[in-house]
Amino acid sequence: HPTGGIPYGRSYRLQKLIEGAIGDFIVRIRAKQLTPESLPQFYCSGHLHIALWMPYLGFHTYMVPCFQGQTIYLRDKGHHPQVGFFIIKVLFDDDGNVNKLSHDYYDFTSQIKENDY
Repeated sequence: HPTGGIPYGRSYRLQKLIEGAIGDFIVRIRAKQLTPESLPQFYCSGHLHIALWMPYLGFHTYMVPCFQGQTIYLRDKGHHPQVGFFIIKVLFDDDGNVNKLSHDYYDFTSQIKENDY
């Protein structure tokens, strides 16, 4: 769990992770350790307990929520977790590129029970 908490701009940490990954991918492509065709098209990150989807710089990026209500640790940090999950459906073209993406978010935040962790 990042000690900095959830940034004011909820997508900020995800954007910085993607920007850092792109730099690493460029280095690896130049070193011929990776081909452009093998670049990932998805990035999922957890630990902030928030739900977010954002297309960014050619990636489909997700911040995934959690299955746990607010713990003492999260309460002390001032975090209110989103409890739920995504179901992601992806169609690819013949070259393996994302042709269509849809997702459903199932929100169970209203079903959280106090101290049920």
